[in-house]
Amino acid sequence: MRFEEGNIFFNRIYIIQSLKAQDHKTGNDLLNDIILRRINKNESAEIKDIEDSSELFDHLGYIEKNVNNGFIPFIHFETHGYSEGIELANGDCISWKELVPQLLKINKKIKNNLFISLAACKGGNVQFAVKITEPSPFRGFIGPMEDVKGTDLLNSYQEFFDCLLREYDFEKAINILNLLG
Repeated sequence: MRFEEGNIFFNRIYIIQSLKAQDHKTGNDLLNDIILRRINKNESAEIKDIEDSSELFDHLGYIEKNVNNGFIPFIHFETHGYSEGIELANGDCISWKELVPQLLKINKKIKNNLFISLAACKGGNVQFAVKITEPSPFRGFIGPMEDVKGTDLLNSYQEFFDCLLREYDFEKAINILNLLG
């Protein structure tokens, strides 16, 4: 994916999905219905189902190591959320304070180019874990500030990724997301 200088660049979308057994696997829908149809030959995408905190942190380490192989990540989270963080499939609650250092490692490796999206209730609250006096764990993020239905999140993110991967324009894709929200 090519953007103008100063814009965010990525060539691999990582979907981290950690939903309860009875939940609809919205990350699979997003990947299969939109992302895999829209990515070009220089891009790739993958999904990882995560059960617990150990798997989450191992997978973030995997993403960080893949930077050495030339993969510039965009990380999308499909989880449950609450004001202080995300909840994983087994009920583990990961606070923003625990998640942010892992994202920072990746962001440093890609020179402040990490973009994350959170399809999780109150996912936008990750911003409150970022301190202005410390390096940023990401260049940008999107996520709802309130509780949202899973189907609404899926529809919104499908439109977001459809626009982003067709037009390579973050601003336009975010505007579409905001119109739907």
